[in-house]
Parts: sequence; C-alpha cells; structure tokens
Amino acid sequence: MVLEQRRLVAASAKKSGPVGGARLKKFRTLFLNISYTVSSNLLTLIVSTVVTLFLPKLLGIEAYGYFQLYVFYVSYVGFLHFGWCDGIYLKYGGERYDTLDKATFSGQFYALLISQTLITLAFVLAIVLFGGSSGEKELVLLASALNIVILNMRTFSTFVLQATNRMKDFSVITILDRLVYVILVIGLLAFRVARFEYYIAADMIGKLVSLIVSFVKIKSIAFPKKTGIAWDKTEAIDNVRVGINLMFANIASTLILGIVRFGIQTQWSVAVFGKISLTLSISNLLMVFVNAVSLAIFPLLKRVKESEYARIYPIVRSIIMPLVLAALLCYYPLNIILVKWLPNYADSLRYMAIVFPMVVFESKVSLLTNTYLKALRKERKIFQVNLMSALLSLISTLVLVFGLKSLFLSMLSIVLLLAFRSSYAEMILARYIDITIYQDMAVEFLLVGAFIVTSWHLSMAVGAIIYSILLAGYFIWKRHDFVQIRQLIKS
Repeated sequence: MVLEQRRLVAASAKKSGPVGGARLKKFRTLFLNISYTVSSNLLTLIVSTVVTLFLPKLLGIEAYGYFQLYVFYVSYVGFLHFGWCDGIYLKYGGERYDTLDKATFSGQFYALLISQTLITLAFVLAIVLFGGSSGEKELVLLASALNIVILNMRTFSTFVLQATNRMKDFSVITILDRLVYVILVIGLLAFRVARFEYYIAADMIGKLVSLIVSFVKIKSIAFPKKTGIAWDKTEAIDNVRVGINLMFANIASTLILGIVRFGIQTQWSVAVFGKISLTLSISNLLMVFVNAVSLAIFPLLKRVKESEYARIYPIVRSIIMPLVLAALLCYYPLNIILVKWLPNYADSLRYMAIVFPMVVFESKVSLLTNTYLKALRKERKIFQVNLMSALLSLISTLVLVFGLKSLFLSMLSIVLLLAFRSSYAEMILARYIDITIYQDMAVEFLLVGAFIVTSWHLSMAVGAIIYSILLAGYFIWKRHDFVQIRQLIKS
C-alpha cells in the first residue's frame, strides 16, 4: 500500500513537470511568507492584548488616556517621509534584493536619514518653545517627535525587505520590536509602575532596538563598502512622486478615524478619549492577522499577470469574507471577559457592539481592494476613496460630535464611514478587473447590520444565537462557492 502511494506521488510529480514544480514553489513561498508575518503579528497581538488588558487597570483612566494620546500622535509621524518610502515599495515591489542598485539605495537611505533628523529637531524645538503649560501633554508630544526619525528610517528598511519578498527578515524586526517592548512592560507591571511615561519609554526602546537590527538586515545599503553611496536627485524625486499619492491615501485613511477621535478628545475629557481608544484597540485586535497576510500577498501579486486578477480575486474574497464575518462571534465572549476584568470601562466597552464590525470592512480594504489597487498602480484611486471618506468623517464629526454632542452617533459613524470606504473601493476595483460583487456586498451589509442591532439591544446570549443562525444561513448560501474554491485549489 505504501509503495503504491509512493508510485502515485512520483507519477503525479512527473506529470506536473517544471510548471507543476514552479506552482508548488510559489505556493510554498506564499505559505512561508504568511507564516513568518503571522508569527510576528501573533507576538504583536499578544503584546496588544497584554497592554489592552493590564495597562488601563494599573494606570487609571486619565494616565491611560495620555498613553493613548501618544499612540494616537505616533500613528501620524510616518507621513513625514512624504511618500519617499512608499515610492520605493511601489516601484520595486516584486524585485529581488540581490538585483537592486545598492549604491543608489544607499544614497536614498542617507538622504532620508538627514531629512528625518532635521524634521525631528524642528519639531522638538517647536514643542520646547511653544509646548504650553501641560507637562504631561508636552512630554507626549516630545516622545512622538522623537519617533519621527526612528520609525521612518525603520520604514525604509522594512519596505525594502517587503518589496523584495524578504518576509522572514521583516518578521524578525517586528518580533524584536514587540518582544523588547513586552519584556519591559511586564517588568514595569510586575513592579506596579503606574506612570505612563515609563510605558512610552518602553515602546520607544523596542522601536530603537528593532531600528538597529533593520539596518543590519540591509547592511549592504545602510553600511556600503564595495558599492559606495550614489546620490541620485532624480531617483529621490521620482520616489516621492510615485509614493506621494499612496502617502496622501494613507493620511486620508488615518483621518477617517483620526478626525472622529480628535473630535472626541476635544469635546470630552482625556479620560473619555482613553476609554473610547480602548474600545477601538480591542475591536482592531483581529486586524493583526489580516495585515500579516496582506503584507505577504502584495509582492507575490506583483509577479502575477494582471489578466489573472479577475480569476484570483473572487476566490480570495470567498475565502476571506466568510472567515471575517465568523470572527465577529469573538465579540460575545470577549465583551463578557473584559467587562468583568475592567469594570471601570464597562460603559465604554458597550460601544464594542457598534465598532467591532469595523474588522469586516477594514479586512476587505487591507487584504483585497488596497492590495489589488496597489498592484495595478492605482494609488490615486485609493487616495480618491480615502479622501472622500475623510471629508465625510469631517462633516459627520462637526454634526455629531460638536453639533449634537452624541457619543453614540459618533461611534456609529466610524463603522458607517469604514463601510462606505470599503464598498466604494471595491466598486472601483470591480470596474478595473471586470467582476460583479454587488450581491455579496448586500448580504454582508445585512449580516453586519443584524450583528450591531442584536448586540446593542439584546442580551449577549440572545444576540449570539441570532447572529449564529444568520451566519449559518450565509454559509449555506455560499456553499456552491466553497465547492468551486476547493476544485480550483486542487487543480
């Protein structure tokens, strides 16, 4: 029996020939890359969980609010390389690291380092001179400013690694960052240190260590010996020109949530801001794995013919969306556990019923629409979608936060805005690759709407039962797609 199985395997391999071997190699590469990124992001998830569960309990509401303010500000420092790194990522996505012109890349590396150092010094000087009277807020601003050079230089390194499909090295950098951070945080928690400044310092130390390691991973660029440094002004301008659209798209994307959060911070206290930020952080925990997979898909997609996109997209979509919709079931046990663990945050954790489905729309954008639009070099379309969503965010914030002063409607607007962005982007992509997805989108909207209504108005048990029944109906409706996916994967 064993000999017969071996004979069949050998015959199959012989039939597949070089094409089958190439496909197997591609699948193995994709699987390994996803494994690397998921492993690194699993640690990120663990760190996020530790911080989310223990920090608010130890720091207190106001101190935790300042820590969240630091996290909020740091999320914007990546835009100060003005699309330089994004341009490199888009231009060289799918290339081999060995074939890169190291001298030119070294020139880009050091030019970026000088520019980011000068920008950091300018921000530090401005904060010292015009920082205001609040010592805590000034400290948060200074720490955020120091992240400019640290994060943006690390972004250069990691984007080069991602673009050239060196996902293992990229994962090492991510793992090291979060590993150092979590060790320091656990130490601080063990000694019951209740000052938010120390946790900010721990985060920065983790980033600094990973920055140094990232330079080692691209040492032929960061520390050139044989190739030297070639400063190419045209290359720098072209990188910024190519990347600026994606950078603007990312800014607009961040502003969708950022405007609402800024409005909440302005209209309500730091304590309320901290509570709401906690709810959003918990709702985004599942995005760690989604982002891990999307990082691995982009360089591989760049090596696939565009004519294949229309065939691949529905398959990937029919795998991703059922999994993400099923992941909403995590809300019910998670909410029960968190309310018992963090009773002081019980009032804000109730809003999880509204914002938890953001993972559905964010997953679609991260894994599907944005990855495909980047591969098609449609960064301007991404910017168009995000800009419209950001403008709608501004209008809704002015009306709901400053006009009606309704925290409930402000939180609901977050999901509606992300749903709009996800749907608009997918409709644009559908036109480019000539597919039809409207029926699936409508069913997904109904499921998310049912989840929000039942979770907000009904008890945990009843809400879970109703959503589970609806989800089972959805899986039955999609059963033919699952059969087709299985056949295509086997072939």
